Amino acid sequence: MQTTLKIQLVVSTVLIILSFYLWSWTAAPARMFNFVSVVRGRNYAFGCLTIGLVCGVAIGFVTEYYTSHSYGPVQEVARSCETGAATNIIYGLALGHQSVVFPVIFLTITAFLA
Repeated sequence: MQTTLKIQLVVSTVLIILSFYLWSWTAAPARMFNFVSVVRGRNYAFGCLTIGLVCGVAIGFVTEYYTSHSYGPVQEVARSCETGAATNIIYGLALGHQSVVFPVIFLTITAFLA
């Protein structure tokens, strides 16, 4: 089941990127965003969309790693349950804090690049 979801996520992302690439070169105006002194064109919109989609895929894979029973973090939380409730709570809280590090980094990079 997990493999099917991964394939679906990657395939749909690639299809959206290809569709938007075709749209940006056939139907999008050459000058899309006119700011005070900065003009952004279709390449800028395509780049922003691509960066956002790739970030979304990366966050999806990180989320799966920290929440799937097939990977180490969830198995370690299950093992910590054997020693008592306090260690389970402490370990789960620490793992929860650790699990948001990479998504925050990805979102920061995406916001900076876009």
